[in-house]
Amino acid sequence: MKKIILTSTFLFMAIMIKAQEKDTFTTDCEELTAILSETTFDPLIKLYAEKVQDDRLEAFTKAFREILTVYINELAIIYKEEFTHSEIKDMLSFYTTPTGKKLAEKGGILTMKGVKAAQIIEMDIQLLVTKYEQ
Repeated sequence: MKKIILTSTFLFMAIMIKAQEKDTFTTDCEELTAILSETTFDPLIKLYAEKVQDDRLEAFTKAFREILTVYINELAIIYKEEFTHSEIKDMLSFYTTPTGKKLAEKGGILTMKGVKAAQIIEMDIQLLVTKYEQ
């Protein structure tokens, strides 16, 4: 009987430790995706905010950020599926360095410039696909 109680206790403790680790992993993924997304979304908010009347801008921005929070949480799930907890911790450590902070700060600018760069070659890619699909 003592063996059953002892085994049950160890099993319960192992499950609790695993559950705690999972929660920390999820939290770390959410933190990382928030760091990566925040500066990327600021230019996006500004872009759409240009179409909103000034007296409605604050409410619009708040609602937009709520939508982005859902997106960030979905990204966290993807990161959790694609990376180990150790890798997420390494990335979080990187984003506390001066270079990591700069990369995070430049995220929005890099994304916008990347979209513009992709638009430059979009027509060429379409022509190439058309040429080879026939």
